[in-house]
Amino acid sequence: SPQHPRSVGAVRIMVLYTFAMLSILLSGWMIETGSGTVIAPGGGTRAAIVLGFGFAILMAIPPFHIWLTAAVQDANAFVLAFITVVLQGAGFFSVLRFLDAYAWLRQDPIFSSGLQTISAGTILLASLWALSTMDLRKVFSYAIVADMGVILLALSHTSPEGTRIALALFGSRVFAIAVLALGLTLLSQKTTQWRGSGRKHPFAALSILVGLLSLAGFPLTAGFPGRWALLSLQFGPRIFILVTLLATMIIFALLVLRWAIILFDPTIQHETAPVNLGERLYLVFGIASLLVLGIAPQIILPWVLETTSGLTHLFP
Repeated sequence: SPQHPRSVGAVRIMVLYTFAMLSILLSGWMIETGSGTVIAPGGGTRAAIVLGFGFAILMAIPPFHIWLTAAVQDANAFVLAFITVVLQGAGFFSVLRFLDAYAWLRQDPIFSSGLQTISAGTILLASLWALSTMDLRKVFSYAIVADMGVILLALSHTSPEGTRIALALFGSRVFAIAVLALGLTLLSQKTTQWRGSGRKHPFAALSILVGLLSLAGFPLTAGFPGRWALLSLQFGPRIFILVTLLATMIIFALLVLRWAIILFDPTIQHETAPVNLGERLYLVFGIASLLVLGIAPQIILPWVLETTSGLTHLFP
């Protein structure tokens, strides 16, 4: 109806998540009946493929990110960020539970190499899509997808060190997404156009830029320590991993430079609603938290250690 227009993103997420649940239930049935274990030749691979399909949808891995790019057009960015973090978190921690429960899955080289390839492709595709669009909301959604790819890249190492890095990256991304979404929400509420709006609302614009840099793993931001630790892991195609991480960092640095020029364009003058003191304090606190976590990442280490306490097989 005109009063309640249909959201394309909501329809897509309902359809996709229905398929995700069916895939996860089917893979569970395959494992429980024995057709998904190493006893049945090829069964483990079949179960892993079905399971991976479901988790790819849950974590918005391309091409299953289409609900996110559609929803960001008409949804509140902060609310959407919360929903996305919860849904991707559910998929991520479910993967950890499966890896902890089934030794054959975490020891399967096909699973590890496949996850590594998919995660690297996710990082590069999302970064290039973000570079190709002039819609700041879509840049926000692509940055979330690219960051999820980095987390899965760490998880593909299937070692205690790789899993800890993945958990640390997930913890830091919560702060980065929240700060970015807050700035995006406030700026979209205060003005009707992006160009030049940063001159009237510098803290909102800075929170967007710093949030993007953190999701890209730029030095001195919350996302950098995890990526630096990721480079220390002994992957097979090490140069490929290095190029992937550096490429996405460079792409998002160019993106931030482009949007800094747009947001702080001095040639555009337009009226905007003022930002109150409370909103300004939230923005300053968010930006400061990303910088502090970039300098002192050990602040979130207790959270990471507490999370790993229930994964007795992943962390013997």
